[in-house]
Amino acid sequence: MPIYVDDKFRINIFLDTNILIDVLDGTFDNLNHSIDFFVSSDFVTLKSSHYVMFEMVENRKWNHFAKEVVKHTGLIDSVRKKYNWRINGVKYADHKENVQQKVLEEKERIVRDFTIVWEENVLHHELLAPTLDLCLESTISREDSLVLLSCVFPKEKQKEEQVLLMSRDKEFNKSCNEVDIRSIFSKHDLYVPEMIRTGCLFCNKHPKQINLNASHQHTKDEIEQFWKQKIIETIVNKNKDSFLGYTYSFKPAAGEGCIFFKLRKKSSLNNNIGLTIIGKDLDFVYSTHIISGFWSNQKIDNYPLVDDNNELPISFRPYERNDKGNVIEFQDSDLLSKMREKGNLVFINEDI
Repeated sequence: MPIYVDDKFRINIFLDTNILIDVLDGTFDNLNHSIDFFVSSDFVTLKSSHYVMFEMVENRKWNHFAKEVVKHTGLIDSVRKKYNWRINGVKYADHKENVQQKVLEEKERIVRDFTIVWEENVLHHELLAPTLDLCLESTISREDSLVLLSCVFPKEKQKEEQVLLMSRDKEFNKSCNEVDIRSIFSKHDLYVPEMIRTGCLFCNKHPKQINLNASHQHTKDEIEQFWKQKIIETIVNKNKDSFLGYTYSFKPAAGEGCIFFKLRKKSSLNNNIGLTIIGKDLDFVYSTHIISGFWSNQKIDNYPLVDDNNELPISFRPYERNDKGNVIEFQDSDLLSKMREKGNLVFINEDI
């Protein structure tokens, strides 16, 4: 059953042209496993842009025409040079209806099967100046410059703070690392997307490097566990000002009905706040009522409580209200049990 996830806890994963093509062709099993996981996750929005769509259409147009050439001539070498639209007597014009139908079907499949949204990242005139600067001040190509900018600047006056840009292009990644593109983006009040290169994926809390371009190197479970940790890492980075810490387990009967977390270092805790708890497996989101008081081995009397470097143990008791507005004990024992497990994320709910 889908769960409601506020936009501030959702992660935008932007797919480069080569990723869309690989997904359509099923080139790498682990990449398709990743996309399937994203589609099933309530915490992920898969995106691309109008510009990437045009690049994909051009590539697929050539790909399907090349297949027609091979089918009619049997000569594979003839199609290795891209974008020659008349090869050994086979003309694009003679096959355009068939090619067009296949390309449009793939375009629709991207939306239907993989729920990849590109209508939110349109080509607009405010992309021109930063794209020109990025192209001229770096070795990044005009095409890759537009991909980078279109993923974080989807519409006029709308800029994204946190985007994971997934690409298989080594040269693209290399060019991005050769120059301080952060200063170029900052000049236009834009955030730099985090480049996710499919051949070399890292996550702080995941012990293994992941290579999505090696189809049989990782199990499906390893792929999913990696992405859960990467999504959690990104959620925390995106909401670092409201992140309080992770839950831990506490077994004694005295703690029955309470939830425990360790206040992260150099954080402060106030009373009379609401909290949002996200499951360590990204399987639930729960927002509490206002919590009037917290405990740290004993009831806390002075607020704000500041944790300089100790990761103080904090506990609180969630509650519900009945139809008359009266406070009653928390009713969902299964959810309470989940929230008491180790590793859930705890945030200040700034909306109440």
